[in-house]
Amino acid sequence: MCVLNLAWKRFTGNEGLKIALLLGAVIAAITSVVWYLLAQTLGERSADAARETLVDLAPYYTDRPNGSGPTPGFISGPVELVARLGGVRKFGGVSFSIKGIIRLRNQSAEDHPAAVNGIRIQKHVHLLNILHGTCFWVSDGVPIAAIVLRYSDGETRTLFVRYGDHVRDWFQSAIEPPPADGSQIAWTTQNPISHSPTDKLRIYQSRFANPRPTSRIESLDYVSTLAPCSPFLLALTVE
Repeated sequence: MCVLNLAWKRFTGNEGLKIALLLGAVIAAITSVVWYLLAQTLGERSADAARETLVDLAPYYTDRPNGSGPTPGFISGPVELVARLGGVRKFGGVSFSIKGIIRLRNQSAEDHPAAVNGIRIQKHVHLLNILHGTCFWVSDGVPIAAIVLRYSDGETRTLFVRYGDHVRDWFQSAIEPPPADGSQIAWTTQNPISHSPTDKLRIYQSRFANPRPTSRIESLDYVSTLAPCSPFLLALTVE
């Protein structure tokens, strides 16, 4: 009987040890997988952040917010949106630094410049992401602004911002078609002086591919085409 009891204890003891070792191995495997997935996620976020460059537009602003009150757009124009959006914000997975605006003139008003030149980039770029809008409207497809890319080898290329494809009047008063691929409404809010639910304020986000990604962009110019629209640029991020 004693021999049987001893054999049983050895059997159950060995089985208990096996189970404990098996559970330990399972827990270790699960922990490794969790840490791997976490590292991958953090790595992707770090890589995304490293790929993005938030271009400093501060030296080129034509307008800065002055906190004129609760009716943006009717006191100092679209610059008052900066009071609501100011700082680093993310739209469509892209980070933007918003501190002021570059606003260009249209064909009739001369209260803003027709172009802001020499915005420094100084790097190789694949994509340009802009946060922008326009005052007033024109027919769909009409170019309202140009982004002139100036490369280190002296070459230039021009990207056109077209009404309806990339942006529409920042005052929305009706249901309108969505923009073309590569653009979207980034932010919208109720128009503060209207009681109609369709009357809103809005800004757009557009993405442009660099036509010469292997060439270094030294700077770019933001230029009005002098259409009836007055385009404005809130932020620029390159990848």
